[in-house]
Amino acid sequence: MAQHPAPTVPTVGNYQRDGFEIHPSPVFPAALMDRVSAGIDAELSKLPAERLSTAELAGHTAKDIEVQTTGRLTTVSEGPPVTLAADGVPELLAHPALMEGARQVTGLEDTRVWWVQYFGKQPDGVEGGYTGWHQDWTSWSAEANSAEGAPNGWGGEGLFTCWVALADVDQAAGPLRFVRGSHRWGVKYPDKGTHRQDPAGQQREIEALRDGAAEAAEAAAAGADVDEPPLYSWEVVSSILPKGAVSFHDWRTVHGSDPNHSQNQRRGLAIHMCSAETVNEGGPLTAHLLDPRANPPPRATAGASRL
Repeated sequence: MAQHPAPTVPTVGNYQRDGFEIHPSPVFPAALMDRVSAGIDAELSKLPAERLSTAELAGHTAKDIEVQTTGRLTTVSEGPPVTLAADGVPELLAHPALMEGARQVTGLEDTRVWWVQYFGKQPDGVEGGYTGWHQDWTSWSAEANSAEGAPNGWGGEGLFTCWVALADVDQAAGPLRFVRGSHRWGVKYPDKGTHRQDPAGQQREIEALRDGAAEAAEAAAAGADVDEPPLYSWEVVSSILPKGAVSFHDWRTVHGSDPNHSQNQRRGLAIHMCSAETVNEGGPLTAHLLDPRANPPPRATAGASRL
């Protein structure tokens, strides 16, 4: 008897309109997801225990720290590329579904991986379990970081994230939550406090910025022919994903997550990507661009002169 593929679950959201797109059918094989998870755990086990528990890990500025643990969330990002050293991660980044999916969703023809983060949200995370509302723009852009005295980050367009579920993520697990259409509000939320435990207060702050931006946009657009004005309501959409499924979101999209109230760790890999047209103005946010584990040739050299 012929084998028929499992039915595809319709996508949720539209990247251009909503600032995110959720693909709730598995894109990557479950076996590969298990290898990546095991590989991440193996790399974490090599680190001294104090690196996983000291108070200094709560900060986001120490570039020599590989693992940050704040509240109930473990983030592998800075310093030596722990994620790229993990078994299965280079295979995932070389998988044709990654770049093809990015092309189909964003419309960008030439994209590359510039950073990879692992997020492990611990179970029963009641205290300290929120990831506050934020825009990736705040941490990544040269404009937002210019106060530090030197260029540090990205400028222009074409920055986005593909979030890969290494295990099933249901509502109880504290999935990513996106605010629909927020990438088109013209808001630049300055708060980098992703670990703030006050989502209601953050929402009020962002809505105040949104309302001010909306008034300016309406005044500028008076009499103009606008095809589809932004949606200014606060509509939150949860990214419910089975193992191997993905979501994409723009760097200006407001997003966060609730505590993990399930019995299992919420495990995911955030693959940060850019187009060949995106300009980096200096700083540490290009660590993986020329690493063949993140961008196998010829992708690794494409657009390198733009750095």
